[in-house]
Amino acid sequence: MRKKKRAVFLLVFFFYLGLVAVDSACSEMTRYPGALTLQSRRIDREHILFSFLGKEVLVNTDWILEEVGRVKDTAKETISVLSGMVRGLPEGSQSQHINNQGRDEELPLPSKTL
Repeated sequence: MRKKKRAVFLLVFFFYLGLVAVDSACSEMTRYPGALTLQSRRIDREHILFSFLGKEVLVNTDWILEEVGRVKDTAKETISVLSGMVRGLPEGSQSQHINNQGRDEELPLPSKTL
């Protein structure tokens, strides 16, 4: 019984692999998105086209990089304020502390200052 289950699993698995191979070859020849596989194509420097199950999504990489940079700056500022609160700095000097820090300087986490 176990051999039959393994054989059925292998047959289904290799059938799907064959379908994926044919699907990707057809999508390359016809330049239409694939119906079964996740595919990505770089359109230009700023855009990547993803297709999966016949649907396409155009992703703007510059916007993603800007958002990641914004989140990184916000997190750095938040950690700086929290470390200032742990050290007992007054509110007004916290903003000066943020401005005085260098861009490449490692920010101390509150757990390191305790």
